[in-house]
Order: sequence, then structure tokens, then C-alpha cells
Amino acid sequence: MARKFAFVLLWLGFCFATSAHADEPAASPAAIPIATAEQIQQTVDRAIGYLQTESAAWLKSRGCAACHHVPMPLWALSEAEQHGVRDR
Repeated sequence: MARKFAFVLLWLGFCFATSAHADEPAASPAAIPIATAEQIQQTVDRAIGYLQTESAAWLKSRGCAACHHVPMPLWALSEAEQHGVRDR
């Protein structure tokens, strides 16, 4: 009997539930500011510098080539070089 009662309550809940509507859509991609080529280049230069210094510092301070502290930066730097970005 309790099962039927629970089913009836659930069914009534679905019957009288109101549909949900979203508010206005978020800003369109056209409204999002786009970085300039100079800003992108500055960001890439900073990232490459960070990877080079921090990877070398990790290797010197820890004395090991940890599985993710040396190969991953080398991979990222290799990818950057393949895309025409030279290290500093």
C-alpha cells in the first residue's frame, strides 16, 4: 500500500510540476574580447620562460627527472618549437 501511495504522490508531482525556463542566454562569443597578437606572444614568452626556469630548478633541487616535472615541459617546449615559437 505504501508503494502505491508513493507512486501516486510522484505521479501527482509530475502532473503539477511547472516547466523550467532558462533566463537570457549568456554573452555571445562575439561579446567576449579577443586577445591581440601581441598579448598572445607575451603570454607564450612568459610561459616558455617559466617552463625553462622551473624545470631546471626542479631538476637541480630534487636531483631527479620526475615523471611529470621534466617530460611534460619538454613536450610543451617541443610543441611550441614545432609551431614556430623559439625559446628565449
